[in-house]
Amino acid sequence: MNTQTPFASTRGELRIFRDLDELSRAAADFFADVANASVKRAGEFFVALSGGSTPQRLYEIIGSDYHGRIPWIQTQLFWSDERCVPPDDPQSNYRMATEALSAVAISPMIGIGAAVTRRPLPHHRAYGSVHGGSSRLR
Repeated sequence: MNTQTPFASTRGELRIFRDLDELSRAAADFFADVANASVKRAGEFFVALSGGSTPQRLYEIIGSDYHGRIPWIQTQLFWSDERCVPPDDPQSNYRMATEALSAVAISPMIGIGAAVTRRPLPHHRAYGSVHGGSSRLR
């Protein structure tokens, strides 16, 4: 683990990687360093997952190769975004992340909650009525 604050090495530094795998492994090292520093300092680690294809390889790496390097029991995973599709839809970020993190997501102490994407929330209905459209999410 990095002996400095994990964030210190990223300020003002440009790093160029050969490919997505090399980038994802460097991101996995950073993720593990930050997770361990957070648990050491505060006893827990909270992280918001991003969706889409860009972080998928990172999630696959931390869910398998780095499984033992990350304090999963003290880690809470949250969403920073999700598509308005059912959890089993091919476009679902929830589906992608749970598949990529399957080694840790199946543990009873680790969970990735699916965002509610099947029914409109009150503010969605209000948006539809104000804008003359349906409250149905597209």
